[in-house]
Amino acid sequence: MSKQLVAMETLFKALADSTRLRILGLLLTGEVCVCHIHESLKITQPKASRPLAYLRKSGLVDTRRDGLWINSRLAALPAPPTPPFAAPVAPALPPIRP
Repeated sequence: MSKQLVAMETLFKALADSTRLRILGLLLTGEVCVCHIHESLKITQPKASRPLAYLRKSGLVDTRRDGLWINSRLAALPAPPTPPFAAPVAPALPPIRP
């Protein structure tokens, strides 16, 4: 299988979960602390951490450690993956404030 096909498969698998989509929708607003993700989405910390780990592994999310806190943000992706997933995800989710 070609690298491009594998990359697309990984992208679509990452987008095939409602919790991961909600997290991506929240990250569209900018960098967010993991503690704020689970509070904003009203899910438990493990229900936020596992999808975040999957999104990191798939290359959609980057993290930055700030002391004890871990901040997550959308990864800088080469075009065209970012617009195809950001455009349909943003209007499908209600506004979420960190």
